[in-house]
Amino acid sequence: MGLRNLEVRTGRLLSTTGFALLLSLLGAVRNSSAQERPEPPVLHVLLVTDTDSNLGAHVALDSANLRRILSEGFATRPHRLKLTEFKGAEATREKVLAHYAALRGTIAAKDSLLFYYSGHGAADDSGQFLALEHDRADRAWLYRSRLREAMAACSPRQMILLTDCCSKEVTRAPAEDPPAVPKATWPVMDCLFFHHAGVTDINGCQQDAFSWIYDDGAGAPRGSTFTLALVPLLCAKLNEFPAKGFEVTPATVDFVTWEVFSGRLGEDTDRYFQIMRRSLLERNPNHEVRDQSRQIPQLFSLAEKSPQTIVDNHFIFGSRIANARRGSDPVVILLEVYPGTPAAGAGLRVNDVMESVDGRPIRDREEFIRAIEHSDGDVSLIVWREGTRFRKDVTLKTVKPAPR
Repeated sequence: MGLRNLEVRTGRLLSTTGFALLLSLLGAVRNSSAQERPEPPVLHVLLVTDTDSNLGAHVALDSANLRRILSEGFATRPHRLKLTEFKGAEATREKVLAHYAALRGTIAAKDSLLFYYSGHGAADDSGQFLALEHDRADRAWLYRSRLREAMAACSPRQMILLTDCCSKEVTRAPAEDPPAVPKATWPVMDCLFFHHAGVTDINGCQQDAFSWIYDDGAGAPRGSTFTLALVPLLCAKLNEFPAKGFEVTPATVDFVTWEVFSGRLGEDTDRYFQIMRRSLLERNPNHEVRDQSRQIPQLFSLAEKSPQTIVDNHFIFGSRIANARRGSDPVVILLEVYPGTPAAGAGLRVNDVMESVDGRPIRDREEFIRAIEHSDGDVSLIVWREGTRFRKDVTLKTVKPAPR
């Protein structure tokens, strides 16, 4: 079955005699509008690590773990991540507020802000606050409510606050074998950071509780319980978040909400805490951990699912596609393969039909775009070319299109 049996769709069914005209028209449109394509949404991250406190290397490891997976997760899209870190003497209330004041007027309506903190925290009648070491002298604490005001003044699409700190005086304790940090993937980060709107605000423990820190029994840092739960979940596969009561397969899960994510985050945080608690009480039955039976992150608010259409003027795959029909079956074909891109490097050609991505059947261009967008950097394609079906493995990367 060759090209003559393919009907190409771009909003309406075109005859095969119109196919050449379609290609030339779309090429002209691409050339004339290339400079008009909007910039994609960006995640603006501020990591605040209270390394000058007595938590030192423990909290430094938390931020290092999160920094690493963000770098890995955005490896195919580095232009969509802007990361700033304050630690040591820079980790102060005024520095944080000045950072967000400087961002006002620069944040696009489709961008997201992510604030992450690892350090001391507590609460009083005015609410929960971050007790930064260099604010201790005048006790000018960074209250959560003030932080949210500063972020909201930037007018982002979504504000995300993830803080690994206590709601009363902090503590730490040894425990064996905390989980290893996995290799990062993209899909869950994409869902959470770019396809929600509103405010996601989560602290590492419940009200009036400790957010516990792991070490190896000899004082070597292993990270904090909440962050040790957070990092692997951000790297998880979509089908690792099944809805209760449903049998979920990779073909049926293509989105994770903050509501679902936070449920798993609570379960995993408490699971790691229970490992620590048992270890501590075996060593010392009178340890203060006996007074805290669980550690469950406090959810101040969760953003709502709000998918947005993302247009990126960088290639991560490198083709122009269209809906078509092969006989009575809807398919997706390649209209153009751009030089120097992963698609070109894999030997893909114009008129190749993309039948599936990572085992998921592809029936229209939106499914193909979503499958590529939600991949973790490596995709396995089943391709149909002039009656022959074969597999192509493609490693995605960011390529800036050459001007034409």
